[in-house]
Amino acid sequence: MLSQHFKRVLFSLIAVMFLAVPWAGSHAHLILTLTDKDTGISVTVEDLDGDGIVSFNGGIAGTVWGANLTGGFSKPLLGSPYTSVIDLVSANLTTSGAGELEIMLTDDNFDTPLGPSRYLAAVGGTTQGTVSFQSYIDYANLHFGTGTLLQDTGEMGGLAFSDTAGGSVNPVSPYSLTLVATIKQEARKITSFDYMVQVPEPASLALLGVGLLALGGFASVATRRKGALQA
Repeated sequence: MLSQHFKRVLFSLIAVMFLAVPWAGSHAHLILTLTDKDTGISVTVEDLDGDGIVSFNGGIAGTVWGANLTGGFSKPLLGSPYTSVIDLVSANLTTSGAGELEIMLTDDNFDTPLGPSRYLAAVGGTTQGTVSFQSYIDYANLHFGTGTLLQDTGEMGGLAFSDTAGGSVNPVSPYSLTLVATIKQEARKITSFDYMVQVPEPASLALLGVGLLALGGFASVATRRKGALQA
């Protein structure tokens, strides 16, 4: 039998090892950025309390982007074990002049699916300018990681737009997802859209539009702007 002293030493070593492990969930959180490409001025909002929601409501000071209602949704609000969902919803208005705006949404530590899976990336909306969208899966599990391209819509316009893409992925460890939207438009124009990626792909495209339905809902909590920084 182990002596009481040896047991205490053993348990202490186990406790030290336990505390030293960099647990996968310790740094996982959702991050939203809006960047004016002409000035470099950006806004960053982080989901520091881990509820799967980030939002920004207002103008970006020092830029032509005078009205923005932008929200991001991810785990644990969306998805379930082995099903990853990330959704970016936005309406953006220029006021004093033409501009280019880049919006990025990223989250890490998505659960590994049960074997090889298919994904669906889908976007739809309206614009009085032009838009383009890209999405990435990053097996290195980095925020804003661009390891593998899932979708690249190219530049789209013509008022109403939509695009879907699908394919195969096989993450063998936790991974990150990143969505990128780029808007170009003249003064006093508006763009709105809903962009979603799901792994594995949903049974139908019914999920497209969930974010748009929630647009009015998150407007009421947008003033929280958790961890918002502007530089």
